[in-house]
Amino acid sequence: MKLLERLGLLIPILLMSALLIWLGHAGATRLSLSFLIEAPKNAGLSGGIGPILGNTFIIVGLALTIAVPVALAAAIAHNGARPRRHGIKGRVLTTARQIVDVGLCLPRLLWGLAGAAIFGHALGLGVSAAAGVLTLAALLIPIMTSGFNEGLSRAMERHAAPCRALGYSEQQILMHVVVPAAWPSLTISILLAGARAFGDAAALVLTAGFSSRLIESWDSSGSTLAVYVYMLAVEIGGGLPTAAAAAFVLLLLTITLQLLVVVASRP
Repeated sequence: MKLLERLGLLIPILLMSALLIWLGHAGATRLSLSFLIEAPKNAGLSGGIGPILGNTFIIVGLALTIAVPVALAAAIAHNGARPRRHGIKGRVLTTARQIVDVGLCLPRLLWGLAGAAIFGHALGLGVSAAAGVLTLAALLIPIMTSGFNEGLSRAMERHAAPCRALGYSEQQILMHVVVPAAWPSLTISILLAGARAFGDAAALVLTAGFSSRLIESWDSSGSTLAVYVYMLAVEIGGGLPTAAAAAFVLLLLTITLQLLVVVASRP
């Protein structure tokens, strides 16, 4: 039994290590300042990823800007309604929680299809940066709502009873005590959601489209790094070396966010 447990732990570590070593070897050889700032050339077989990198920060940044206040409001409403779990408000609270759980389980491809149907077709945005931003924001809202809710719940357990004893209202407890106390946890949730957004391709390839140019307006299409890596590796012959280099940059971005999570987790 112990041998199986050790193998179960060792095999994923070895596979991940092999992947990281290959990615570092294949990607680092092309990594340079010019690769980070130049535009792609020859269908991505040469040149750099400058516009792609810019598109990634634009789309992910705007999606987080939309998703954070919505998710925070939902988490605050959930915790504010906790004392009233019975009756209609209790059922609404339970239903909202179930919707968030369903959103967490949905595959990225379904988010992309829903975004293409709702934002692209129904709202007339087509394949554009706006459709990609809105789809990614919708995808991130359940993720951050769950993380925000957990952080607020822990802060509520620590501070609610003393504050009620001092005569604070539920709204005052939430807004002036719980939210500030939970801010480190909220920051961690934002960073983790950002890391997932950087690596998302399925939802964006159907909504933001594939273009190696920098996004110039809300109705223009543009690739993020994840989409660009997918297209180079799958759709373009001979694009694997450039895909590996772009994936290595994506890995560095993700590691940076994970390090920020570690820093934010420290007391």
